[in-house]
Parts: sequence; structure tokens; C-alpha cells
Amino acid sequence: MGIGGKRRLVGLFVTVVWAFLIGDVSSAAAEEAIAEFMSVAARSSVFSARGRSGGSAGASPSRDADWLHRASSAAMGYGLLEFTSVAARSSVSSMRGHSGGSAGASPSRDAGALLCLAVEGEGESRLQSKFAELAQRAEGNRRSVIGGTDGWLFLTSDVRFSSLGEFWGASAAGVSRSRKPEQADPLAAILDFQRQLNSLDIELWVAPVPPKPTVASAGLFGECAGESPRCDGAVADFLRVLAKEKVHVVDLEPEFRKAQSADAGPMYCRTDSHWSGSAIVLAAATIAADLRKRPWFDPDAAGAAATNKPARFEKNQRPVKFAGDLLKLDVEPTSGFQATDVPPSEEIAAWFVTDRATGQPIEPATDSRVLLLGDSHTLFLHEATLHATGAGLSDHLALALNEPVDLIGVRGSGSTSARVTLARQKDRLKQKRAVIWCFAAREFTESADGWRKLTIVKP
Repeated sequence: MGIGGKRRLVGLFVTVVWAFLIGDVSSAAAEEAIAEFMSVAARSSVFSARGRSGGSAGASPSRDADWLHRASSAAMGYGLLEFTSVAARSSVSSMRGHSGGSAGASPSRDAGALLCLAVEGEGESRLQSKFAELAQRAEGNRRSVIGGTDGWLFLTSDVRFSSLGEFWGASAAGVSRSRKPEQADPLAAILDFQRQLNSLDIELWVAPVPPKPTVASAGLFGECAGESPRCDGAVADFLRVLAKEKVHVVDLEPEFRKAQSADAGPMYCRTDSHWSGSAIVLAAATIAADLRKRPWFDPDAAGAAATNKPARFEKNQRPVKFAGDLLKLDVEPTSGFQATDVPPSEEIAAWFVTDRATGQPIEPATDSRVLLLGDSHTLFLHEATLHATGAGLSDHLALALNEPVDLIGVRGSGSTSARVTLARQKDRLKQKRAVIWCFAAREFTESADGWRKLTIVKP
């Protein structure tokens, strides 16, 4: 759902609510306004946004008890019980074809769900507008970095991506930075890669690293996303599209925000474009938990926590200090930016994984069943040139799976360059059962290389 559609929904929503609160509206006028609100919502496929607010994919609002509780709480919190009642008397039943509601479902519940969507959608729309304004100003001034509060720095391309709506299919060419419009669509390239891997009985897993601005918005605007609705709804929608095509997806954004709200530490570096050590540990645990559920995965290899098999690896925490890669770039300031707040270096917590038998870091194993493929996020804290060795994503996947994984990571684009490297090393797919493709989510639109279809597996 685009920003314009959300704004219209929210405008209608506020108009009707205000009319009820001040009592300056007739019943007929109210019902007419509500009917228009619902009509716009239906035409905008507003219920497709439901997954962004925490509901399970494919379930209707009337069946999702947890989500309904949130909807009714939102309605009561805004003093909208009378509005909900009138909405129930209007033609809400005509929307069930759009919302997926079951026959006999309570119209007031559907209306409450609609209200909840309007409130949450407004939050995402507001942040997207802020992202767009900042990115446009920074690009106009030819600045690659945007400075936030308390010394936080953000890639302009990350902020721009966070402002976008649908970026695949027919919409791709209009928003992509690909030099070639025919290579703008990530969906086509991902599905082509999946088809080739499936021909070798290898699963494709897509695990994009959430945009820094959407999770660490406190550092950009001085306000925290916390438990607020996720504001990377387009990414969530895209992952659902991939899942429908039988691509295995790992949606890290909810896990990151949940951890950040629980004071598990920042998920991103303050002055660097990469994720933090805490985020790496969480991402590895999330991916590994899903991998262990696959039929081909030997449960005896899942580690001492799951079986009696001794753990092969161990981890130890120690700090890592470095100068972030964003410090070298020109900064576009926000209203809360102070150059004196930006530290010349930063220190983050990292967890170093070693082999229990040798005490040495884990080397990638070309004969592993799992290949980690991606951009520099797969090398951060793993490769010495990216600040440390032995504390990266491949290291923590090995710890969580109790077996080493293979790794192809590139310092360039994770969308095309990583697959080019794989295409040149076709033997790396031998014995593989899963390819974990991990890259910055901004790659969906911001890569100049775009999303080329490559021949990885020859017929």
C-alpha cells in the first residue's frame, strides 16, 4: 500500500473520529464517511498490511485472536467504540472478500481491525515521509551519509530504501538504481537462482539484513521504533511473495526490534554501515533454528543443547574497537545532529567462536552442507580487514549448528557480485543442501549492478 493511499485512509479516519468526538455529524453523514473509508481501504488492499502488524500470514483478522485484541485495544484507546459500532452497521460485510474474513465473523471485529490498521499504517507512512525527505536532501547535496542524534550515522542509500514502497515486479524499474532497467527486478533474479539450486536439490534461503534506519530510528530522529509498527512494510510484503514461491525466508526485522526493545544492545554500529556483534549472534541463532527443522538436517548435529553430542565450538566475549566506515564520508545533518557527538572510533561487544580442540577460529568448510553467500555483512567481524576474526555470521552459524559452514562473501554487491563469484566456483555447490543468501536489504533497489540473471548451474 503506497504512502498516498495510507494518507487518504488516515485522513478519512481522523475526519470521522473527530466528528464523533465533537458530536457535529449526522448518522447518515457518518455512515457515508465510514463507507468511503472502507471502500478506500478495500481498493488499497489495506488488509495485505496486516502481516506487518504481527499477524500470521494468511490468517483473517476475525481468526487471529492476538491481533484482534490489539485492534480492540486500539479502538478503545482512541475512544472509538461508537465509531466501531456505526462501522459495524455499515457495509463492512462487503469487505470480507478483501479481508479474508470468514462467514459469520463479527463486523465490529473487522471494523476494529481496520481501525488498528489505520493507526499503525499512519506510523509507517509518517516515517517513510521523513526518510524520503532526508534522502532527497542528502542526495541533492551529494552527501552519502546522514547524521542523526548522539553521533549516529546512516548511509543515505539505506535511508532512501527505507522510504520506498513496492520495489519488485512492475514497480522495480521505477525505484531501482540499477544501471540497466532490465536488471532492476530482484524477484525475477531470486526465483531464477532458486530454480537452478532446486535442480540440484539445494534449498535457497533469503535472509536480508534489515535497514538500519527502520530499526535504529532513535539514532536518526531521536525517537525509537521499539514496539511501534514495523516501518519496512515493503520488505515484509516482498518476503511473503518469496515465501509463496517456496523460497525459504528469514525475516530478521521483528527479532531485531524485539531484542532492541529488551535492551539486548544496539543491532547496528553507530558509525559503521554494518550490524553489531549482538545482531550477528541473534541472526545466526534465528537462521540455525529454522535450518534444524529441515528434514535433511541430522538432529544429532544440532549441538549439545539439543542432543548428547559434545559441542565442538565455544564462544567468548570481548570488545572490538574500530573507526566506522561512515566516518570517511560527507555528512548531511539532521536537526538533532552535532558533529561533536560523533566519536572518532567506537567499541562494540563481539563473541568470538573457537574450536574447543584447538582453540583456533573456525575455517569455512567447502564440504559443508550449508553455504553462506552474501555481501560484507557475512565478512564483518569474520575477516581481519573488517575489524576482527572469528566473530562473524559464519562463525556463529557453525556454533549454532555444531558444524562448520562454507562461505562466499564479497565486499561489493550481495545481489549480483556474490553470485558471480559462486558461478566461477561451481564446485562449491557439491554436497550442499542449503544456500543462505544474506545481504543488506537496501540491495533490493540501491545496487548499481542490479539483479542479473546468471547461469550458476549448467543444464
